[in-house]
Amino acid sequence: MSRRQFIGVVGAATAVTQLSPLSAITLENDLYSNERLGFSIGKAPTWQFARICDFARVLDKQTSTQTDPELHRDLREISGEPILVISKYPLEHDAFTPVVQVYASQPSLSQIKSFESHCAFAPHALAPFHPNYEVTQEAIFSTLCGFQAATYAMQFDYECDGVIHPTRCEVVDVLTDRAHFGFQFFGSVTGPEQAIDDLRHMRESIRLW
Repeated sequence: MSRRQFIGVVGAATAVTQLSPLSAITLENDLYSNERLGFSIGKAPTWQFARICDFARVLDKQTSTQTDPELHRDLREISGEPILVISKYPLEHDAFTPVVQVYASQPSLSQIKSFESHCAFAPHALAPFHPNYEVTQEAIFSTLCGFQAATYAMQFDYECDGVIHPTRCEVVDVLTDRAHFGFQFFGSVTGPEQAIDDLRHMRESIRLW
């Protein structure tokens, strides 16, 4: 498999399509709801809903410590942008900030047939892009709101403004009739930016229909 083919496989589940017009979105206090895609998620009270345009700029600052610029560019091209970002601090904040990212893609027939194999592969897919990458939880399959779901977790080194942050990420993949969702929860491995309670609160708030 060539490098570009490999990157294409990695990005297949997270490539964002134009699935959701703004008219389908409601924000009520700390609850984000998207009627067209059929999901909602609540944010922790002190966190904030980020602007996607800000997130795109931050991606160029918060990168893996992988030094290959071509790999970084290729990954950015195929991964797209999330449909929702929730951050503990403003994204303009110079330091590392815990975040929740939600991706959605239109489910293809191949994705529906290969959901389990995709989720088994996904925790290992980004290893070439992050130093000190470790899968801390292989995919555990379950259901969420009656839909196929899988949860897996990784940790790796992440660089922000020249400072390396050991980072953990828990992912909840869900395949519904409307979309293939990837809910990604990022926090520090140690210290106050682990944000364990806040991230758990938001993970448990996910609803799909």
